[in-house]
Amino acid sequence: MRELCGRALVREAEDLVETVWIEGLDHAEHADPTVRLILERERASFARAARRRAVEADKDSRRLAAVTAEMVQLTRTGPPPD
Repeated sequence: MRELCGRALVREAEDLVETVWIEGLDHAEHADPTVRLILERERASFARAARRRAVEADKDSRRLAAVTAEMVQLTRTGPPPD
C-alpha cells in the first residue's frame, strides 16, 4: 500500500515540476524567440512522460483495487487456517 501511495505522490510531483518548467519556458520565449525550439521539444517529451504516468497510474489503481478486495475478503472470512 505504501509503495502505491508513494508512486502516486511521485507522479503528482513530476506533473507539478513539468508544469512549472513549461510555464517558465513560455515566459522565456517572450524574451528570447530561440527558446521556442526548446519549448516544443520539452512539451513533446512531457506529453510522452504524462502518457507513461497515466498507464502506471492505471496499473497501480488496479493493484490497489485488488489489494482492497483481498482485505475486504479477509475481514469477512478471517485469516486462512494454519
